[in-house]
Amino acid sequence: MMLTESKVLSKDEIEKIHQASLEILNSAGVKIFSKRVLDFLGNFNFARIDKKSLIVKFSPDSVLDILKKAPHHFKLFSQDKATCLEIGKRNYHLINGHCAAFYYDFLQKKRRRILKKEVEEFAVLSDYLYEISIAGIEGLPADIRNEKAALTEGAGMTLCNTSKPFHYTPENIFDDNSVKELIKISTGSGELAKKPSLVCMVVNLSPLAWPEEIAEVLLANSFEGIPLAIMVSPYSGVSAPYTIAGQIALFNAEVLSGVLINQLANPGCPVIYGCSCASFDMGLSVTNIATPETALMRIALAQMAGYYGIPSMTSAPDTDSNCFDEQNGWEKIITSFTSFASGINLILNAGLFSTGTEVSYSQLLMDCEIIRYVKRMIEGIKVDSSRLAVNVIEEAGPLGNFLLSRHTLEYLRKGEYLKSWISNRHMHSQWESRGLVAVDEAANNEALRILQTHKPCIKYETIKKIKKYISNIKV
Repeated sequence: MMLTESKVLSKDEIEKIHQASLEILNSAGVKIFSKRVLDFLGNFNFARIDKKSLIVKFSPDSVLDILKKAPHHFKLFSQDKATCLEIGKRNYHLINGHCAAFYYDFLQKKRRRILKKEVEEFAVLSDYLYEISIAGIEGLPADIRNEKAALTEGAGMTLCNTSKPFHYTPENIFDDNSVKELIKISTGSGELAKKPSLVCMVVNLSPLAWPEEIAEVLLANSFEGIPLAIMVSPYSGVSAPYTIAGQIALFNAEVLSGVLINQLANPGCPVIYGCSCASFDMGLSVTNIATPETALMRIALAQMAGYYGIPSMTSAPDTDSNCFDEQNGWEKIITSFTSFASGINLILNAGLFSTGTEVSYSQLLMDCEIIRYVKRMIEGIKVDSSRLAVNVIEEAGPLGNFLLSRHTLEYLRKGEYLKSWISNRHMHSQWESRGLVAVDEAANNEALRILQTHKPCIKYETIKKIKKYISNIKV
């Protein structure tokens, strides 16, 4: 059977959090800085609007009925529509990157601002790597003509180098419209909602606020039927209560506010329940994303999303470490495992370290290796008459040998055991004879090999059109 899903909340505790979130939405409400969105919500009696304070309060009576309209799962297609992913159910997908500012140069052993060349190469790696299901913009390039168009240019560089489904996070209406135009070029279709190839992630302002342009992006894409990820990220003791339960109640209320707007605008529009779980270290005055408590929050997130029957998303593999050390390893493993083992469908941040500010080729491949381990564990153990192998054991007998058994050869090819990739499984003498290569160096070497040999299957005309669109951008 598959590994049993991890849980940290009882049914009673889930219900308490749900009721607390409804009370928050009913009493504190949500501040929405967009007149357009406020006017839209004014069409519904259960939304009470104070136009002076810009606060909307949602009566709890209709909330669950509206949330039930959100689909439990949906399909996401590659740019060429040749393949698709199932988002939801017990399906687990990894997204690379997320708009980092810095790149770690493995050969120079130092970090610097990420450049166009690296953004393009991360896209090539993501296109090649089987573990990456959805491609995102790994970093925002510093060497561009117009800094205000960084996200659009990063999207163009990515789409020129991968045909995988695309994920993006607009900061304003210009970003959103520009990326959607690029997707139309990439797919060769003006229809974005039919067989969608993109996921738009909208990020609120905690606690309990939606900035003007983000709220309008949320509403516009809901009307269009574009898959949306509602992502919130309150920090304990700063933009959320210091208690874990209080933080969960708050982020649940924030996500629900986004899903409500989404489903009121377009019932049945694909939507994802998301939270980038974070805590705040009062002693160091820093935000952390890979503590034991944020791992627990990921499990709770999965349970709350499951309660509403909505696909889920979080950030992982995450680490607060600033280098490739043991801390990096254990934090990325625990954040990845708790995410997928609890049933979260999408995780975002492959390739990032240093609290999500820095990226490297080595880290991207090491993260994929971690995900290979985690997915294999989730697959669990299959038990049937063939695998129990009683006849094979009887045939071998006491002190027998299974090395030349047909049964061994058969299952050698069936993925019973995860094959080694960049992890070292050599004995010390073999490892020494191969040059004492540590895993971060092995990962970097493999990344360079991929970059030299892999050629993404993107039509020349498509690349030409994307580059022309980018060159004509005016902000």
